[in-house]
Amino acid sequence: MSKQFVIRAAGAESVKIALGDIASQCDVFPMLDGHFGISIPTKVVDSTGEKRLSDRIESLKRFDLWAGNWN
Repeated sequence: MSKQFVIRAAGAESVKIALGDIASQCDVFPMLDGHFGISIPTKVVDSTGEKRLSDRIESLKRFDLWAGNWN
């Protein structure tokens, strides 16, 4: 299943740095007031693994659209 988050960050570059080598396979787009959306396709989640993906975005203040909460 794909993953979607709203990220609170200083800029899109900090989001891309956190995603690392999978950033080019994800959609990162600006929203209002220092927020960015990211959509991580299912194939990227499957190839990267849930745990490794969680580790990459752990440092980001994020709202998980599926879970409905801020992490």
